[in-house]
This record gives sequence, C-alpha cells and structure tokens, in this order.
Amino acid sequence: MHSLPPAFTILFRSDLRVLVIRWLRDVTQQELQQGYLQALAEAQRYAASCWLVDARRRVLADESMVHWLASSYLPTLTQRLPSPIQLACLVAATWQFNSMPAPPLAELAQRPQLHEGYQLSLFGDEGKAMQWLDFNRTATS
Repeated sequence: MHSLPPAFTILFRSDLRVLVIRWLRDVTQQELQQGYLQALAEAQRYAASCWLVDARRRVLADESMVHWLASSYLPTLTQRLPSPIQLACLVAATWQFNSMPAPPLAELAQRPQLHEGYQLSLFGDEGKAMQWLDFNRTATS
C-alpha cells in the first residue's frame, strides 16, 4: 500500500518573523483543518501574525473548506495572535480570478466582505508576497 506524501510543511522564519506554510498537494477537509490548526499552534508559539501560505500546488477547494476557514478558523486568529494579522497567499503565477479552480484561501481573497480582523492578499510571486508582509508589518509597528 502506498502512502500519500506529506500534505504541508510549516516553518517559522525568525529572520523575517514570518510563518511559512507550504501546501504540497491537494488535501482533504481533514488534512486542511489539521494543517491550519498546526500552523496556528506554531504561530502562537512564535507570536507570528505574518503568514506566507504557499498554495501553488493546490487547486481544488470546495465550499465546505472555504466555509470552515471563513467562519471557524480565521476568526480565531484575532483572538490568539497579535494584531495586525496578515496572510499572503501564494498562487500559481498563471492563476486568474474566477477562471480556474482555486485553493480555499484564494477563494476567500475574492470575498473581502468576509475578512474581519485580518488582511489577506494574493500573489503570484513569492518575493512580492514577502515585501507586502514586511511593508505591512513595518507600517503598523
């Protein structure tokens, strides 16, 4: 029996004060929840409110994943992490709004009315995502 490769990695970059979550493949609802709960535990450990979420290897999302993130998970960040909370979601450079399937965080980025207590932005370039996180962190310090 073949086992699936890991679904994600989590790394805190102490030099940048950024939590980096890299999704390595499409995941189930349970794996999504497990990954984000582990990410929150790491973020609390380091008081990291700037996250780079690399979703370039994920394309599938369903409404239940988006709903869980929007209604159950993301609201808890404001209660458990220092403000401001900034999430940079990295998507494939060729991805376009409403034209292709998207990972859940990218779906939420298209619904700004749901962003309460955190900033969420999409990027096709990791360097630009890190610049955005750094600019927003220093602008609010």
